[in-house]
This record gives sequence, structure tokens and C-alpha cells, in this order.
Amino acid sequence: MQIRLRSSSLYGAALRGARSFIAPVMCAAVIVANVGEVAAQRRERDSELRIVPGTELAQVQPLPPVVAPPAPVAAPANPATVNPASSAPPTVPPTTTNSAPANTAPANTAPTNTAPANSAPPNNAVAQANQPNLVPRAGANNSRSFSLARVPNMIGDQTGGGGAQIQTTGLVPQSVSHPNLGNSRLNVAENNSPVIGDRCYFTYRHFESASSVDYLNGLPTGGAASQNIDRIMFGIERQLTDMSSLEFRLPFNAQLDSNLLFSQFAGPTTSTPYGATNFELGNINLIFKQALIDSDGFYLSGGVGLNIPTAPDVTVRTRVDDPAYRVFDSRRNPPAFLGTAAVNLDSTTVVRNQTVNLSPYFGGAFRPSERSFVQGFLQWDLPLNRSGVSLDETLIVNTLPAARQNFQGRLEQQILMRANVGVGHWWRYRERSRYFHSIATMFEAHYTTSLNDAQTTGPFTVATNLPAVFTQTTVGNIANRIDVVNLVAGVPVMVGATTFTNAFTVPVRGGLNRSFDFEYSLIIDRRF
Repeated sequence: MQIRLRSSSLYGAALRGARSFIAPVMCAAVIVANVGEVAAQRRERDSELRIVPGTELAQVQPLPPVVAPPAPVAAPANPATVNPASSAPPTVPPTTTNSAPANTAPANTAPTNTAPANSAPPNNAVAQANQPNLVPRAGANNSRSFSLARVPNMIGDQTGGGGAQIQTTGLVPQSVSHPNLGNSRLNVAENNSPVIGDRCYFTYRHFESASSVDYLNGLPTGGAASQNIDRIMFGIERQLTDMSSLEFRLPFNAQLDSNLLFSQFAGPTTSTPYGATNFELGNINLIFKQALIDSDGFYLSGGVGLNIPTAPDVTVRTRVDDPAYRVFDSRRNPPAFLGTAAVNLDSTTVVRNQTVNLSPYFGGAFRPSERSFVQGFLQWDLPLNRSGVSLDETLIVNTLPAARQNFQGRLEQQILMRANVGVGHWWRYRERSRYFHSIATMFEAHYTTSLNDAQTTGPFTVATNLPAVFTQTTVGNIANRIDVVNLVAGVPVMVGATTFTNAFTVPVRGGLNRSFDFEYSLIIDRRF
């Protein structure tokens, strides 16, 4: 009996505890359900937006909380007379409507997207998303109006940079025209376009007879030879902004060696570097380009190029040890034979590659028709500093005292101007093709001239007591001025985004105004 009473008391306590727990939970559930229903009704009312017709500003108002939709009110007769900038949107009681729903507005009263930003309500973005006239504006510089693909890059040429030589007269007459002295300056028009763009490229150029070596020049025992230049270049141009770009050029040259040795010993045994070639790094170039005028048919740009002296120095050594050396007076024409003498000569001439060149330029492109084009560059080449020149020489003739000299000098390059112009025509042109789709012919004329007189270094003279037995070395442009004219013909072929160009260049003038006999160019340019 006692156990039953305890069980009943425990059961009653448990029942009372359950009731006290379930009651609050049920109340909370009811409250949450009511809150959720209210929130859902509010979201439904907020999603039903109305646009006030007859104004340029979309006025968004919630629908009145009535069961039946209100009757539409006719739009004003003249919507243009409404001025939302001078009056705020009217506030009306929920039971009164002053506008029709958005889907019942007349066609001639559709809102426009010309409302000022400071007059739009906070939720105006939702209304604008439903308006067909509200189209996002594209950036002003998202695309260039001038068609880059319609104008291929200029082919260009590589002309002598002042005709610099290392020339020695007197006892051992000789002359060296090295590529690093006269063919290593920047030509902006070489494989370039006035139009900025993103590209990478590879070029191969062959210059026939572009450098020369003369030993015992003009003497019966002398000789001469010319060397070709084979140059490859890797380059890339990247846009910095929609209106500017930066180009990087890395050249390598297979050319006359930068360390040359002329030697003559008893016998006579002569060694001349006629065939001494080497594969060497050239001068690295940087080119900045800025667009100035960009229209549908004309494009003008300008910028500056930088020629960095990374090519090796030029060293020429002459070694003579001959007890029966034949001495000529090379000052006469023809040279007069004076007899034999015991000659011991050791001479080293070094021209250091230290000059940095700055090249401001302008470039323009013009399309007179859909398939023809004209383009060109006007460039100035300004040396910013001078290069060092040194001569160390020891000369002994017969039993005369030895003459030892050490000379130091500075070589200043000439200021150059380059004028380049080209015309072309597309015989076949198709856009948006993955394979061969376009072919053109191009003709170019390139003119390079020096704007000041040559500043030669020397002559450095080492002489003995005999008037005809001496050496005299001069470094620089012996001809003083240059005027180089080259003509170019090429055929660019487009395969997708890659252009393959084959071209030939021929010089018009001769002498020191003729940098090579001819030039062949292969250019592979890839746009991206």
C-alpha cells in the first residue's frame, strides 16, 4: 500500500512537470508560426512593386493591404510636364491610390533611365532591373576603334649607326668595320606598328656583307674580306593601359668576333681574322608607346625607345715580329716601297660599348580603304653619353729605342634621324578564321641620316725617328656624314592570330652609305 501511494505521487509529479514544459513550447511554436506568416505576407507585399507612370523616375510603392486590387487611375495626359526634380513623390494614405500598377501603364508613359542618382529611393534598383531601357554603360576604353588586324607591322631595316670604324695607317695599315660599332643602335620601325597591342614575336634577319676587315690595306701583300650578320631577336609587347604599351627586345648576333687578332711573323707568316665569327648578345631595347589619336581610319602614337649597351666591347690586337718586314709609305698613291726592317709591334685597341641611346619617335597609321593601308615612323636617335677608347702600343724598329704609348679617349656617337614609310594592300582578307585567311604585299622606304659631324677619337700616333715608320690609329666615322636609303618589299600572311612575313631589303647608295649588300627577313608575330 505504501508503494502504491509513492507511485501515485511520482506519477502526479511527472504529469505536472510535463504540463508545465509542454505549455511554453506550444506557445512558442504558435508565436513563431504567426511571425513567419507575417514575414511571408510582408515579403509578398514588398515584391509587388508599382512604377508611377508619366515621370522619368521610377517611384516604387507597396500595394495597399486590401483584398481586392484597386481600380487603376488614368495617367496624366502630358507626362512630360511632370518634373520629379522639383517635387518629391506624394505620400498618400494606404486606402487611396494615385497611380496604376506597373503592368497597366500606357506604352507612351514608360519610364526612362535619366533620373539623377541622388533622387532615387533606396529600393529603386529593384524597379530599374524590370525596365528594358536601363542598359549598363560599357567603359569608354574597352576597345579601340582602329582595326589593328587591318594594318600589319612594318618590316623595317637595320642600318649603320654612324659608320664607325677602327682605322690604322702607317707601318701596318688596316681597317675594321665591326657591327657593334655601326650596326647596334635601335630602329623603332623594325617589326613594329604605330598601334599598341599585346604580342610576342621572333625575327631572323640575314645581312649579306655587313662588316669588313682590311689588313695591309692598299699594299701588295694586303687583303680584305667581308662578314655576314645573322641575327635573331625575341620580343614581347604588353599593354600597360588601354592607351599605352611597353616593348622588350632581346637580340643575338652571329657576326664578326668582338676579339680580333692580326699577326705577322718571320717567313712571313700572316694570320688575319677574316673568318672569325662568334654568337654574341646584342644591345637590349625597351620601347614605350602612347596612343595620341585613335579614330576609325587614322591612328597616331608617340613614345621613346631606350638602347641599352649590353653587347660586348670591341678589341683589336695587332702583333708583328718580323726581321725582314717590308716597309711601305702608305701616304703615297700608290704606296712607295722603302725597303725592309726588323719590326716588333704589339698594339691593342679597345672600344668599350658604354653609350646609352634615347630615341623619341612618332608613329602613324592610315587606312584609305578597307584593304589598303599606309604607316610610318619618324625617329631621332640621341646618344646620352660617350664610350671609352684606349690604345696600348709598343713599337721597335731595327735598333732604335722602343716607343711605348698609352692613349685614352672618348668616342661620341652621331645624332641620327630615321624616316620610315610603308604602303600595303590586302589581296585576301577574312576575319575570325583559324587557318590561312589573309595575304598582303608591302613596300617600304627607309632613310637614315646623321644630323651632326662625326666626333672621331684620335689619331693616336706612335712614331720613330724614321718619318715613314709610324702607326696612327683613328676611331669613328671616317666619312663624317651618312645618308642611307634602303627599299623593302615583303609579303605578310596571317594564320589565325599569327602573322608570317618574308621580306627583302636592298640598299640604294654605295660606299659607307651602304650597310650591306642585301637583307632577308623572316618575322613571326603572334597577337594575344
